[in-house]
Amino acid sequence: MDWSSLGKLVGPILINNAPTIGGVLGGLIPLPGGSLIGETMGNILASQFGTPPGDVDALSKAIVSDPNAAAKITAAETEAAAKWPALAEIAKVQFASNAVQSTEINKSIRAEVAKGQPWFAWRNLYGYSVVLECTATSWLILYAIAADSQMFKHVTDSMSFFLSWYALRMGLLGYVHNQASNEKMAAATGQQPNGLIANVVKAVRGK
Repeated sequence: MDWSSLGKLVGPILINNAPTIGGVLGGLIPLPGGSLIGETMGNILASQFGTPPGDVDALSKAIVSDPNAAAKITAAETEAAAKWPALAEIAKVQFASNAVQSTEINKSIRAEVAKGQPWFAWRNLYGYSVVLECTATSWLILYAIAADSQMFKHVTDSMSFFLSWYALRMGLLGYVHNQASNEKMAAATGQQPNGLIANVVKAVRGK
């Protein structure tokens, strides 16, 4: 049984609560999740949550939904660390390295945001392009409605394309705006705002 798929489903939760198990199943420690050690670690977790051995989906759902998940994961980590102390030390070093790297990334983001962005930054240019394109398209449609019935027919025939295209453009614009807002928050607080996965991790840890 390849337990590495569990790392893909709940990897961040395991990394934050069980660095040894999470490191192996999440691929941060160069040891295949389908190896004997990976399979044993998966079964240690399964025994803590009372799920059938080898049932990755059942275990991942249990980890996310169990209010006592943090304690059970910690117990599994303690057992795994005692069984493979060398891997536990590797996991500690890897975890510390990731923490330092995250801190440096936050510092870089704060420095870049503090300098501000020139008008020709790619995010600004993308926003300008959306505004100009929407303005031009609006004037074209108004002209077709008022003065050119044949063009208006072409516009109506292409309406599904326009809806799909501008949904994509506006969605990307919203994403870019959200990323810029997150970076400003990072510059102000020194921490990047939590995403969906990070919020799930926080809920499982109970902090």
